[in-house]
Amino acid sequence: MPKTSNATENQLTEVVPMEKLIANNQNFREILMKNKVAILPLTISEEERNIALENTNFYDTSNSVLKEEYKIAEPSIQQKLNPKTIKNKAPDAIQGWIHQYWSPIHNIVQQDLNYRYVMNLLNNENRDEVVDENSPTPICHKPGRMRYCKTNKQDRRSLHFDGKPFKLFEDNTIRFDDNPIISTIIGLSGIRRFTWWDLTNKNLKPIYDYWKRNGEKNFTFVNYEFMNTFYSGCRKMVDIDCSTNIYLMAFLENTPHEISYSPSLSLHLSPIKKYNNEKINTPITFQAIEFKNLTQHETDLLALCYKMGGSHWPSGKKLYQSYHVRAYGHFCEKTKNYYKDDKNKHQMRLINIGKVDQHTKEYQEKLKSLKIKLPSIAFHENTPNFVIDITELPEIILKDYGFIE
Repeated sequence: MPKTSNATENQLTEVVPMEKLIANNQNFREILMKNKVAILPLTISEEERNIALENTNFYDTSNSVLKEEYKIAEPSIQQKLNPKTIKNKAPDAIQGWIHQYWSPIHNIVQQDLNYRYVMNLLNNENRDEVVDENSPTPICHKPGRMRYCKTNKQDRRSLHFDGKPFKLFEDNTIRFDDNPIISTIIGLSGIRRFTWWDLTNKNLKPIYDYWKRNGEKNFTFVNYEFMNTFYSGCRKMVDIDCSTNIYLMAFLENTPHEISYSPSLSLHLSPIKKYNNEKINTPITFQAIEFKNLTQHETDLLALCYKMGGSHWPSGKKLYQSYHVRAYGHFCEKTKNYYKDDKNKHQMRLINIGKVDQHTKEYQEKLKSLKIKLPSIAFHENTPNFVIDITELPEIILKDYGFIE
């Protein structure tokens, strides 16, 4: 395949003004299907966002695991609003992942009427069905985390598409599936960049054949030079200015797209079709030992009481709470003994910094009166106190995660 210089690449990339992709609740699906990407401003004010971000800690879980001398300084509100200024040596800092869940910024976004309207729309079996934006209904969720980035960078190797992307008709006409997986990203601050390849009205046979040759997988990496050869001029990029407003960006997963790094802070909330009741018999080392014999859904319920994630991410991958297994050698000596087994190896546990005593009769009666259900391990005498008082959270949020049926 012929190589493309950076100069040529820039000439072949159309920078789309974000205004062209801005939607409202009435035309959101139309803009999304036409452009493959749609952007919706949330109704949260700049002041509300800033207060929620200021009250959101990034490293409660990591700092619970690490010894005192290795604790990570929380970024200031100024750094959160200008992510390229964040400086720390936190676990996963290179990737920018923040292993913190159910924070104030999570909750304010999840209650936003525009967010809920779009999520209801995208999760309906009939996506053309009219959704009542003034009557929020529960949406199944799994815990989602945040991510920050400090630099501008394009990752060509990340170019891919997801799902079963194509439809082949009897006359051998090839089209993209018109009911694809739709993903969303919430831009909280900074400039959130997204890059995709719009193949509208193009001959899809080359990329269809490429997909067939590569095994018709649900996740397919695409060679960058292949795309430049057959679909030159189709690459598009948008920069979403989140300096004063939170934006929801949705995109079609069967459209070829790339990971685009830009100085920004993002939130990955994860609506799902249904809760996973597959049982966890024996937790692995980076899953909390208290997850033993719980279902995946029950691990989510238990972990969220500690602002942690459950046993698995929405993708199905096993979730680690602080640092990746590949970093054990670096972080194990910095880890408190509480999070080690009898062989001095890392074993994750529910963090023990909470001040909400769920063991009392009074608290359990309050949970019962609100019809909140938790696995019984939550009340075991050796289970740490909750980090968050879940009885004070909005009912719709509790229903989203399945605390209330």
